[in-house]
Amino acid sequence: MIKRKLLNMINRYIEYLFFNFYNWYLKMGLYRPKISPGPQTVLLFVMGSMGWLIFFYAMYEHVILRQNVKLNNVGRVVVVVMVLIFFFIYNKLFIDNDKYLEIYRKYKDFSESNLKKKRDLFLSFTIIFIPYLFGMTYTILNFLHVIPW
Repeated sequence: MIKRKLLNMINRYIEYLFFNFYNWYLKMGLYRPKISPGPQTVLLFVMGSMGWLIFFYAMYEHVILRQNVKLNNVGRVVVVVMVLIFFFIYNKLFIDNDKYLEIYRKYKDFSESNLKKKRDLFLSFTIIFIPYLFGMTYTILNFLHVIPW
């Protein structure tokens, strides 16, 4: 029972995150014709997922294994394959099943009456870009030899 409620709550947050990006790209599409907001939102989700995945891997390498992350050619291929896998998964979940239209209809009325929609959009972008900010901070601190190992 509790597990189901938790999964429903997480699903609502992910849907609202998707809605914020989709709505933003939809509004931007008024100024840039012929750019579909659905695939752009999926690409932003892929970028966020890969950011969190790479961040957690880097922390695992640094904290558990006590070494710096070294990305060789095989690692680059793995990252490209993971990007493609995430893209196809998100594309199947949101675009192919027309789930994005259901999400848009579900949250549209709420968004129009929401006074804090700019704050919600800012928080959505923050969730996507935080791992990149942490990664850059880690790289700078590592370069300056502030991190001891």
